[in-house]
Amino acid sequence: MLRPLFSVFFILLSSILLAQMPAPDGAVSYGNEWINYDRDYLRVSVAEDGMYRISPAQISAGLGAALSPENASKWELSHQGQAIPIEVTTEGIVFYGEQNRGAMDRFLFEDPATMQLNDRYSMYNDTAVYYLSLAPETGGPFYQVPSVNPAPPAVTQILRKSEVVFGDFQSKFYLRFGTNSVYHSHYEPTEGYGSRSSDDLLSNNGSTESLAELRIPGFSGAAATVSFRFGLAFDAHQQKIRLNGQELTTVSPNRWTVNQLDFPFTPDQEQVSVSFLGESGVRDKANLAWVLVDYPAVPTYDDDLTSFRLQDNNASSLTLTDLGAGAGAVKVYDPSNGQLISAPRNGTSTTLAFPAVASAPEYHLVADSENYKTASTAPLRFTSALPEDTRTNYLI
Repeated sequence: MLRPLFSVFFILLSSILLAQMPAPDGAVSYGNEWINYDRDYLRVSVAEDGMYRISPAQISAGLGAALSPENASKWELSHQGQAIPIEVTTEGIVFYGEQNRGAMDRFLFEDPATMQLNDRYSMYNDTAVYYLSLAPETGGPFYQVPSVNPAPPAVTQILRKSEVVFGDFQSKFYLRFGTNSVYHSHYEPTEGYGSRSSDDLLSNNGSTESLAELRIPGFSGAAATVSFRFGLAFDAHQQKIRLNGQELTTVSPNRWTVNQLDFPFTPDQEQVSVSFLGESGVRDKANLAWVLVDYPAVPTYDDDLTSFRLQDNNASSLTLTDLGAGAGAVKVYDPSNGQLISAPRNGTSTTLAFPAVASAPEYHLVADSENYKTASTAPLRFTSALPEDTRTNYLI
């Protein structure tokens, strides 16, 4: 009799513990603390990274409220339980949105560093959700224009990234018995989305070469870094990895593994080609998750330049050229510090003044007022599933 009672107690205790989320300071939360059940929300869906603008029409249709000077300081946008920086203008509410990637998936794996195939592509949903509402008094946080001393030192290079993420095919660990495939859903090594399917990895047909092509616009010719993550499946492996035809390394693990490597190189052309060639048999195939090039570049504008970093954290000025035709000021957003750097155009160029910061942030550039992305929106009113009894703070 005691054993069944103990089992029931253990299950109930486990459910309670799993519903709780300990914060770094030791405090326990249940994930719904940020919700105000008396508010109406606008559900904002984001499926790719970038600077977004929620239009007055979207706000009016979803919340029945006008975007006006009277309520400009009351808007609040939440993501994953935290209010994030916004800019409120007459044209809409601006924020930096990030698509859902593999950050949450990593908790499904015993050792995500060596088992999760793709930490840059979610196995379940690439859409992240943000929630806009009107606070009764003060909302925010709002982007602030920093104070910068006149004529800070000029910088002549920026740091850019070029990345390709593979998400066309799902693959997972499985065994083959005769003509039958036995699939596992235990979040074992190499499960996730990449450049090859499970059947392709099993097949004796097809090429054993996997290829990633990237462009690095504006490269300055200074030292760069290439990084990549890939999985290997059946049999032994001898993967020869080349960058623009030059051999970087050969990796020779056995059977199912996830590998992540990075190498310095000096680019001499805008096109970067990374080849993974299996030389150990017909099933020696690399399943690519992502390839990333981090490189110094000249501050020349092109359509791919939507984000960049500076090489140090000191106050500095940057002249951005080749802006082309456009309207309004050039804006650079720093979501991590809640700062907005803005400057008028001077023909086809502009000079931006950056403050000193504690750590080098990722800056997000909007060169034209028409370049903001548009998110899909829908009205939402949260309802609590908890009974009115205040002693109840979780459900099983």
